[in-house]
Amino acid sequence: LPSNDGGRDGCFTGTWIKNKYESAEGTYVFQCKFTNMINRRLKPSDIDDEFVKVKKLVAKGVCDFYILFTNNGV
Repeated sequence: LPSNDGGRDGCFTGTWIKNKYESAEGTYVFQCKFTNMINRRLKPSDIDDEFVKVKKLVAKGVCDFYILFTNNGV
């Protein structure tokens, strides 16, 4: 459904600590591509609009890392 999330399903700003040697600081954007259709496979055209969103979020300075989740087959 359309929403007013600014192109972001979720976001996190801060330092992501992987372990005591590795971390990454920045703004993380999480986007979910969900389907309720069984055996649905993600097509490249399904994420075309994500590239537009990423460019806009980066231009606004609110995206350093973009993480896409899906329950579609890949």
